[in-house]
Amino acid sequence: MPKYNESRVRDVEVYSTYEYAHRVELLNPLNGVPKVIFHTSWVEVDSEGNEEQKEYKRTLQETYVSNEVFDVIHPDTGEVVGQADYNTLLGLIYSLFFHTAAKEDSDVVV
Repeated sequence: MPKYNESRVRDVEVYSTYEYAHRVELLNPLNGVPKVIFHTSWVEVDSEGNEEQKEYKRTLQETYVSNEVFDVIHPDTGEVVGQADYNTLLGLIYSLFFHTAAKEDSDVVV
């Protein structure tokens, strides 16, 4: 998976760090504006490729703007493979909710 804000550090030992969104929240208030919140920490990668999640770095908040467009990045290669807008993202999340709820409800024996 591509790494955001990656850098190499040379101390006693060479290692690299990157920023990782370890928690993502989607707030969808009734009669309100949706918001996405990313809670990030930094990750340290040693010379053998072992990763260790370190401490909290920051919280990023993005308020829903229906027609704002962003790049869609392939999770394995980091390549930009297209674009999407916030309406598409919200539609996908909304659809995933319906899909997940329907799966859960189909498992319920009445």
